[in-house]
Amino acid sequence: MRAALALAALCGLSMPIAAQSLAARAAVSAAETEVGVPFTLQVSVEGSDAAPEIDLPPLDGVSVRPLSAGPNNSESITIVNGRTTRRVERSYILNYELVPSRAGRLEIPAIDLTVNGQRLSTQPLAVTAFAPPAIDEYRLLVRTSAGRAWVGQPVAVTTTWMWREGLGPRRLLSFSHPVMHSADFDAEIRPAQGDLVELTVHGTDLMAARGFLSLEGAAYQSLTFELTVVPRGPGRLQVPAATVAFEGIASFGTARDFLGRTVRDIRRLVIASEPQELTVEPLPAAGRPDQFSGLVGSFEIAAAVAPAKAKVGDPIALEVTVTGAGDLSGLADVDLTHLEAAGDFRVGTQRTERSPGRFPSRAVFRATIRALHDSVRAVPPVRLSYFDPQRGAYAEASSAPIALDVQPARQVTLRDVEGGDPFPAEGGGLAAAADGIAHNYEGERLLRHQRFDAAAFVRSAAGVALLAAGPAAAGIVALWRRLRRIAAAAPAARGALARLRRSVAGAGDDPAALAPALDAYLCACVDAAGAAGPERWEQTLRERGAAPERVTELREILARLDAARYGAAPVEALGVRIVRWAAAVDPTLAGGSGT
Repeated sequence: MRAALALAALCGLSMPIAAQSLAARAAVSAAETEVGVPFTLQVSVEGSDAAPEIDLPPLDGVSVRPLSAGPNNSESITIVNGRTTRRVERSYILNYELVPSRAGRLEIPAIDLTVNGQRLSTQPLAVTAFAPPAIDEYRLLVRTSAGRAWVGQPVAVTTTWMWREGLGPRRLLSFSHPVMHSADFDAEIRPAQGDLVELTVHGTDLMAARGFLSLEGAAYQSLTFELTVVPRGPGRLQVPAATVAFEGIASFGTARDFLGRTVRDIRRLVIASEPQELTVEPLPAAGRPDQFSGLVGSFEIAAAVAPAKAKVGDPIALEVTVTGAGDLSGLADVDLTHLEAAGDFRVGTQRTERSPGRFPSRAVFRATIRALHDSVRAVPPVRLSYFDPQRGAYAEASSAPIALDVQPARQVTLRDVEGGDPFPAEGGGLAAAADGIAHNYEGERLLRHQRFDAAAFVRSAAGVALLAAGPAAAGIVALWRRLRRIAAAAPAARGALARLRRSVAGAGDDPAALAPALDAYLCACVDAAGAAGPERWEQTLRERGAAPERVTELREILARLDAARYGAAPVEALGVRIVRWAAAVDPTLAGGSGT
């Protein structure tokens, strides 16, 4: 692409960029469908890849589930008669899954969007939904555990897909259950037990229990799974019809194939359940406790402490467990304010642990409490207020009181910290004086027993001398080690680096003079007579502990000097490099004596 643009610029070709205006469009994957069979609604914004603010209107008789959303950009270049045009297309696409729950013409009105501050609208659409033909050999039943409920009360929804013995589905095409993504309910799949089969229902994988049942005198095979739904608000709420589309055996013919088997009529089938209605009542205001927890269901509460015997102020672990039939996900903590209000305990921050699932039926609350006085004899009951849907009234669960053995705590004094009284008591005890100042101490021990004053010691001469002794000793040890290293070096190595500097300064860029100067420095450092060669120098450097990069640099310097003798390479600035290398390696070779 860059090469093409550069070529166009060199040839003097113009490259206008085609502009793209903002627009919004909507499209559906099918203009006709069957009730319960999902189809896709796609909303696209052309001219921008920014995520739009979308206002999806409510659709009568249609459940909606978001599928995906993201930018979709493309770029192209065309050349016509020497004129180059670059086209950049930017768009953002949103996909939704729609499931019709009734037959007839389904209207999808214009959808409003806001992109980069500009308001757009799509064109309206329409989809025709047909009712699937009834077939007695297959049934889909959806039942709720109650026809009336309260806001926040969990309701069981049981779904059973059944077929006559001998028949059955061969391939699942789609299974829609709009209540799983309804705006009126929170829903969760209940764990199944028994002989399980995996199903994909409304885009979610779940396990259904295989079984057998009898309906209207006929035997059926079945797959059953359960949901827990919690209504979010009051009113007459619909549990929409569930629909399953599949390929299955519709019937057996009278003819037989060439193998003698009965011919089976396998075709695409769609069956739907009947929609259910649930009347949801708001929680009554009358009789609502001040400390209402917001729970709806039936609950029990229990408490335990450890240890049950402690001293005043010692930490005591309090554990409160709440169990029952209801949604405990909204219970942030239990009310422990009465423990502090009575002045008996101090309560720490609560920590919560719930059983897994969207609607946990068990929650454990842990906190640290401390008794404030030794007259505390028990942890009072912990109470939990909730709404009982069976009675239609508010109720309260209470834990049993827990006995405590709280011992007084002795006050810790300075004498306890110091380990007792080193001086015998002198004089008498306290006595009241009729007049004057009443002294409450006697004896000379107050004059002899003085505490150590660190600030006064630092200002004294002894303190200054003691503080300065450490750095002075460290400096003396470092100087002594330096002198020993210099004395241990070979006599010839002393001043070798200085001689190398002078030789290099006089040699200039003459390789015939630089090579002997470097050779003399190395011989002096290792106390070798005559030229020893590159291999000897590299071996010596390694034995002395030189860094690997110094060994490599010496090999390169010797190679350049050798090549320069025959005019193969220039030696400009090579003398400076030799001196710099020697200065870096001199502490290793000569113990720093050359510097």
